[in-house]
Amino acid sequence: MASPGMMQSGLSRELFEAWCTDPKNGVIIAGYCVEGTLAKSILSEPEEVTSLAGQKLPLRMSVDYISFSAHTDYQQTSDFINQLRPPHVVLVHGEQNEMSRLRAALQREHRARLAVHTPRNTQLLSLTFRGDKTAKVMGSLAEQGVQPGQPLQGILVKRNFNYHILAPSDLNKYTELSMSAVTQRQSLQYGGSPGVLRHVLGQLAGAIDFLSETRWRLYGCVELTLDGELLILEVPPRAGPAGRRHRLPLRDALAALRLRGAHAGRRAAHPGVAGAAGDGHVRGRRGGGRPSRGRPAAPAARPAAARAQAGPHALPRMRD
Repeated sequence: MASPGMMQSGLSRELFEAWCTDPKNGVIIAGYCVEGTLAKSILSEPEEVTSLAGQKLPLRMSVDYISFSAHTDYQQTSDFINQLRPPHVVLVHGEQNEMSRLRAALQREHRARLAVHTPRNTQLLSLTFRGDKTAKVMGSLAEQGVQPGQPLQGILVKRNFNYHILAPSDLNKYTELSMSAVTQRQSLQYGGSPGVLRHVLGQLAGAIDFLSETRWRLYGCVELTLDGELLILEVPPRAGPAGRRHRLPLRDALAALRLRGAHAGRRAAHPGVAGAAGDGHVRGRRGGGRPSRGRPAAPAARPAAARAQAGPHALPRMRD
């Protein structure tokens, strides 16, 4: 006995080249042979073979094939497939013609419920699997009882190819995970009156739940806190996606209200500036009646009460 069985090189090839010319010798192929190898070619009993050195050697020894392979035959392979019932079977490490015959036999026996593939070497093969996944309800959710058709809300956990549905509070008990709550909070400056704020938010969000004088609830999920000149928008975890969706319109409305109040405050602080603009230079006459060029015009005299109301921002009266 000598290896390798394909007799491409090594001890088996050296012994074959030394003994193949004597009819008293013989060789027994004891396993599968790949196309293109010496073992496969001598099974057809050619008259001569080519040595590793390139010499032509006459083949006079006897050649026999006895399978000592541990591979299964067709019946064993078919029984194995019937027990597993896989959707796909991939045939590899075989001669193309033999694999095609095995593929046709398997497809005839198993009909359309089995896909048999015979890819070539380095050929990409894509397999698609479809099937139902079963999840086991554990913890407090299982204690509550699950009725058929009743919606079940929990966290789906996959571990070792098994699926479990748990309540968030049971994560640290059955897994190594933990639960955290994230609260969104945003602060805005606001110096207006609460009445104006209540009016604007009522038009935007509808009914307002007044938890206290300084704490309101909008849309049933977003909480607003009045802290002096500070507005605090807070979205608790229980609000869910609806709270995060309503927070942005509320933030934009409060920012617009703050800008409107700041603009109105600046106009109230400077009431006389808007009507004080003039030409700057006008033509006038002085005592002799000659016109003066390029002299600034004197504004008309105003009553003392009007000057007092204008405040320190009023334009001063200019004299000639």
